[in-house]
Amino acid sequence: MEAVIFAGHGSRTGAGNQEFIDFIEMAMESLNTPIKAYSFYERAEPSILQAVENVIRQGATEVTVIPVLLLPGIHANSGIPQEIARARAIYPEIVFKCGEAIGVDPIIIDILKDRLASKMYAHDGNEAVLLVSHGSPDPVAAVEMEAISCFLGEELGTKSLVGYLINPPYFLEKLAELHEQSFQKVYIIPYLLFGGRFQSEVEERIAAFEQSNSSMEFIFCDPIGFDERIKKLLIQRAEGAKQLQ
Repeated sequence: MEAVIFAGHGSRTGAGNQEFIDFIEMAMESLNTPIKAYSFYERAEPSILQAVENVIRQGATEVTVIPVLLLPGIHANSGIPQEIARARAIYPEIVFKCGEAIGVDPIIIDILKDRLASKMYAHDGNEAVLLVSHGSPDPVAAVEMEAISCFLGEELGTKSLVGYLINPPYFLEKLAELHEQSFQKVYIIPYLLFGGRFQSEVEERIAAFEQSNSSMEFIFCDPIGFDERIKKLLIQRAEGAKQLQ
């Protein structure tokens, strides 16, 4: 019997974890699989291994784990597969499969365009877009993030850049670059499933930057968030992973 487990990263806040649970429970209603569950990679329970134990108790003989992550960084490419390897060692009779993170997809570009439109983005030559992500030591995540920014810039016909909080290129460096190029208005899109502490830190640093660069206007857009269209992508990832041999 098939089971699908959606694995989120896990938040430091109970509200963030509950937001994930509510979203995934709604997404699971659209998935045609007998057994469905959610889990967290860290900071919350059930863990991936606990979720595996739960679905096996319900009769699962084939378990597919889907990372609920925007980019294929270290958690999707290493951390979650390691957890699956642990489960495989405990339950060698069970077939385990691992899906892919969301990554580059036209739906993501549409969501980003909607976030800009909601803030009255005007396609003005003096406007630029900055996608701000936490950052990952995995180079694959950076490659996909740059691709997303490139596709967005091409569709909008505007300057679109990527900046990170914890690793280069840092987002404040990218803001300085846009300032040197005389852009007057910059739309900031937090590349996140939900806001929280990370988004607050970004906003605080940009507010400090703005004090010494008053000629620029910064407009904060909503994060990608648990958008309804993300459900469609997760279902696609789940159905695709179940077909793997």
